[in-house]
Amino acid sequence: MNNKNTVKAGCHNLLAFAVASLALASFTATATNIYSDITKIESNTLNNVTGTISINMAAGDHNIQSNNKSLAMGENALSTLTNSASTANLENTSLISDAAKSVRIEAHTLHNAKGLISINQVAGASNIQINDIGIALGNNAQVISDLSLSTHATYNPEPLSLEDNKNSIYIDKDSLKGAQGVIQISQIAGNSNIVVNRVSMPIQ
Repeated sequence: MNNKNTVKAGCHNLLAFAVASLALASFTATATNIYSDITKIESNTLNNVTGTISINMAAGDHNIQSNNKSLAMGENALSTLTNSASTANLENTSLISDAAKSVRIEAHTLHNAKGLISINQVAGASNIQINDIGIALGNNAQVISDLSLSTHATYNPEPLSLEDNKNSIYIDKDSLKGAQGVIQISQIAGNSNIVVNRVSMPIQ
């Protein structure tokens, strides 16, 4: 089976709150029992966007993704971030594959993007990805966070050696030129991984 998610060009500049327009494609090959999971942000995508940009892309099963942003302003401002997540135990071996998994951000993407930018990309099974941004502005401002995460091991009778592992993640060197702000990018190609990017900014 082949799963593919793609973000293509065509997003427009939004002044206050930018939500990317996602063009997703999913392909399934039923002739074999082989998975090939791919997520990709195409070239010339998301350039000049402004504001809050949140993207979750997943190809695979039992993945958890979250982009959280908390903003508080004023005297004794309190910004809170709380996460609790656990992936399922994948005993159904039809959901697990040693086939190559690929996660990519292509060239000429996110040029001159400005704002709070959070991107999760995963190809695989039973993974957790979280991007958190907490901002508190004012006298005695505080940011409080709480995190509880776990994954359950996926079925893998013969773990891959480094030589046999063909999973790949890629960010083109020409992406993100001129980008400004808080930028979080999480990429996973594989099974049973946890990635957390957390930014806390109390500003007084």
